[in-house]
Amino acid sequence: MRSLLFNRMAFAVFISLCSSYSFANEEINAPFQLQNVYQAKESSVKRCLVSHGDEGEVAMAACNKQPDAGGLYVLVKGADEYYTIRPVNNSEQCLRTFAGEQTVKMDHCAENRNTAANYSSMRYWKLIKIDGVYNLENKYKSDIGSIYSCFSVPVSGDNVGVGECVISGGSVDYNNMRLWRLIN
Repeated sequence: MRSLLFNRMAFAVFISLCSSYSFANEEINAPFQLQNVYQAKESSVKRCLVSHGDEGEVAMAACNKQPDAGGLYVLVKGADEYYTIRPVNNSEQCLRTFAGEQTVKMDHCAENRNTAANYSSMRYWKLIKIDGVYNLENKYKSDIGSIYSCFSVPVSGDNVGVGECVISGGSVDYNNMRLWRLIN
């Protein structure tokens, strides 16, 4: 009898783990908007990441679920627990960082072999789930030991970039500046 009860409990735990795992994958595989938690709290207009322009600029702007508006993205599984973040309207582009800069832009997903210090890891992001929102950590920046490895926004303005993954303690540095919602 005990063996049967244990087997039923183990099966229930297994089903529960499988259900939550598939939900997590479903959640991040669907097209989404990337909304910064700090800006959502501080602004009356819901603001999301938008890619625009021929130079791959990305900035915060009013959320818009239209694929041609440049604010709808998908995650493509990369190395290990890392993903590339690609706009729905241009699957050849990826959100990436650059060596020696805190800049983030959309650029070709394929490495350009003619450019020094252009690694695929500059395009890989780890999504670290924290209370239903995500911290996006760049693989390249993390691998080189940079303190500026998490996707974030400043206190004001439309710019985005990579910043510190932890609060530095300044009066204008809030944890939610580096936290993001994936909104379907």
